[in-house]
Amino acid sequence: MLVYAFLLPTTLLAQTPVYTAPKADIDKIKEEGLKHSQIMNTLNYLTNVIGQRLTASRNLKHANEWTRDTLTKWGLENAHLEAWGPFGRGWELERFSAQVTSPYSFPVIAYPKAWSPGFGSQVVMPAAPAVKGKKSKATAAPAAAPSTTITADVVYLDAHDEAGLAKYKGQLKGKIVFMSGTRELKADFEGMGHRFSAQELLDICGGCERIRRTRIARSYRIFARQCVFLFLVTFPWGISADFGFWTIPMTIITAYFMIGLETVAEHVEEPFGKDEDDLNLEGLCDTIDRSVSEIFARAVVPERVADEPPMSLDVAE
Repeated sequence: MLVYAFLLPTTLLAQTPVYTAPKADIDKIKEEGLKHSQIMNTLNYLTNVIGQRLTASRNLKHANEWTRDTLTKWGLENAHLEAWGPFGRGWELERFSAQVTSPYSFPVIAYPKAWSPGFGSQVVMPAAPAVKGKKSKATAAPAAAPSTTITADVVYLDAHDEAGLAKYKGQLKGKIVFMSGTRELKADFEGMGHRFSAQELLDICGGCERIRRTRIARSYRIFARQCVFLFLVTFPWGISADFGFWTIPMTIITAYFMIGLETVAEHVEEPFGKDEDDLNLEGLCDTIDRSVSEIFARAVVPERVADEPPMSLDVAE
């Protein structure tokens, strides 16, 4: 009964039919993914055109609506947005810059923490003086642009737990707080890009050719085979006293593995060829060629959506 209990589930699982898609359908999916994929265009638009998409921000709403419209354009039915939450207030950064003003002046590479409160104050301009002999009309002075610049002392918040945070109690009000650790900015003397010279390209192209033409020394192969042979000859003498009759099957099994490993090693040492277990160089080259072609074919700036506002650049002096 115990054996029957273990065999019955296996039999039932083995009889469960497994769906196999027709080859034509699989080939169609492969063709769509390799030749008509929209991954790079979609990623490029979401990251480079729309940009950051923080939760409950206008950019996220823009990205959601663009995704819905794009899916509808591709032919999907009933593509729509669904509300979720509650979440809270959104947050987005309109502009930010930091500058050390004392004792020396230099810019600071920084970024405000998400959901940090904004700041700003309306500067009231004085009223224009009245001219003698004329009655001045009670007109309000034109409002100036809001000032969003603050100057304060800087405090580095080096706290990783509540105990470390307690020592800053009462010291952060009205201060500019740096929270993350400083990052080392190494000088770049070589540049981010490198243009290969003709000799370097020849060295890269000739590397595989040198590997293919550099054969393993004949003396090494002979020595390896001799070591395997001597081991298999002396192996039975070392274990016969302990294992008796079992020495014969143990020797046969050991010889099978040792000779097999030696044969596999010889094939691995020469991976270039037309045998079934050699490297599929043609397949590798086709994959590289297809990938490069897709990259160049999709490196196109996406068209701006009709209802999308044009980009603007603010320059402050």
